[in-house]
Amino acid sequence: MTTTPTCATPSRSTSPSASTGLVLLALALVGTSLAPTATAAGDASLPDQLDTFRAQIETAVADYEAAYANYTEATSDEERQQARQAMHEAGRAVGSAFLAFEQGHGDDGSLSVFMQTQMDQGFYRSFEQDVVLLRATMTDADTGEVPTPAEVDAKTSPVFQSLDRAEGCLPEGCGSAWTGAAAQSFLVLLREGFEAVLLVGAIVGYLHKSQRSEKVANVLSGVGAALVATIATWVLFDRLFAAAARSSFAQATLEAATMLLASAILFYVGFWLLSKTESDRWRAFIDGKLEDSLADDRGWMLALVGFLAVFREGVETVVFVQAISLGSGGAWGEIGLGLGLGVLALAGLYYAFQRASVSVPLRTFFGVTSGILCLLSLRFLGLGVFELQEAGLLGATPLDAVGAVLAQNALLGTLAGALLGFSPTLEVAIAQALLAAVILAGVVWTFLVRPARATAPAAGG
Repeated sequence: MTTTPTCATPSRSTSPSASTGLVLLALALVGTSLAPTATAAGDASLPDQLDTFRAQIETAVADYEAAYANYTEATSDEERQQARQAMHEAGRAVGSAFLAFEQGHGDDGSLSVFMQTQMDQGFYRSFEQDVVLLRATMTDADTGEVPTPAEVDAKTSPVFQSLDRAEGCLPEGCGSAWTGAAAQSFLVLLREGFEAVLLVGAIVGYLHKSQRSEKVANVLSGVGAALVATIATWVLFDRLFAAAARSSFAQATLEAATMLLASAILFYVGFWLLSKTESDRWRAFIDGKLEDSLADDRGWMLALVGFLAVFREGVETVVFVQAISLGSGGAWGEIGLGLGLGVLALAGLYYAFQRASVSVPLRTFFGVTSGILCLLSLRFLGLGVFELQEAGLLGATPLDAVGAVLAQNALLGTLAGALLGFSPTLEVAIAQALLAAVILAGVVWTFLVRPARATAPAAGG
């Protein structure tokens, strides 16, 4: 991605078509996000879904208790190992039941969607964590110390309490959860769109200043192709998730992969743009392509420049918005609101640049937003690791003391879950701590160590 190292505004000769193209892309994403989904006419099946899931949990716990009794009465290693395996399978049954529960069945709605959208903020997130920790406790029986039925009951109790609360809220709900997806999608579109507007605007302005205005159409054709390709990428993502929905395991795995991919891209974009290494390299690449195409009078290469300038931002936006959707439980209404506000903000910024001669401190703007993107990277990493745990691909070691603190402090628990995507498991804590350490080291290097090393020779001289 490209930033301008100074605080200059884009050229006044910049064509409005570049901004218009990005607005059309955002509107397409808004339209897709607000497209109606298959919802039920009523919620008669919601209590049935709740009772079915409760019965499956009760059966799994009863199977665990029976296997534990066999374990305590076993007289040989083989019998004890068989009992351990049976306890492990009971835990796997909890995981399978929850994955099926999340998909929802029937034509009368989905209880999981109801709990995500019609309950208080953070309710479903806490419920998910409780189920994952219950399964982890039960499945640990095949390798480590065997948890007692009392320990399993302690993990089962929060799950049943959440189901009881959800049952009491049927069918009207107990409030509507506000997930923060609007702010996240607004920030992503503003960041990606603003950067693309600056880049395409700089290219078009360069062509006007160099008396090659007839070549602007080539650049804009590339921009148009990038918008089409981005929308195609969005459709591909949507179809991929629709296909994965046929299998609860495949869906959970794909969600985890999307979260982790978004985290990696956000870290790369946020941190390396902050250090300006990646920014300068990308700008040099675009400038080189622009100069080559003008020197050889190749219009197709100008189109390629326009395509590369926009498509990269577009693909990242698609990945980020999909990750925001997954992290918010499919809060497409909020996402659509955020994207719509992003469109208005981009249009306002473009007008301010072109008509009102407003100057924006780009270094500060990109520095602040890069920091926020690093924060989102931490959030998506936590959610991605948790999705792996939910799919059963990664173990979950409960941090009971941390979980107790978060449960006792509602505000702290909400901030940890909603802002950082944190779950009280050792695996999530380690992953996020490592990424936070890398980000902190990068900030120290960028703002303290490197400037000091750059000024040292001058001071010595």
